[in-house]
Amino acid sequence: MKKLAAFVLVFLMMSAFSGCNGEKQEIEIIIPAGSEEAFVFTKEIFSAEKDDIIISAGAGFSDTSVTIKTEKVPEEHFYEPVYLTHGMPAEIRTEKGEWFRIGVSVQNPSEHDIAVSIYVQNAEIKSKAEE
Repeated sequence: MKKLAAFVLVFLMMSAFSGCNGEKQEIEIIIPAGSEEAFVFTKEIFSAEKDDIIISAGAGFSDTSVTIKTEKVPEEHFYEPVYLTHGMPAEIRTEKGEWFRIGVSVQNPSEHDIAVSIYVQNAEIKSKAEE
């Protein structure tokens, strides 16, 4: 009974933490057929509304690493990857107002593209078509 009570308490605390920082917005990432890239990045860009963003796993995900890169000089400004697993949101410190892309470490050895999605909080998302 004590384990159940502890589990419920931890679950409620995690739910409160993940729900208190803005609305979750879903972003889909297409992993191209045959991709062996270290990270595949979103087409959409986002701007942090606070000093951090919260990323959580969506559809099609298994445990993986996630990173962000700036739009200014993307080759030189990768952030340290964080580990992402279902049910455990990851927090990434960002620069408020800067524009970023999210990258996931997902390879696709198949002959067909696959789609995965992630959720982002504390961010304004802009599609590639809006640029």
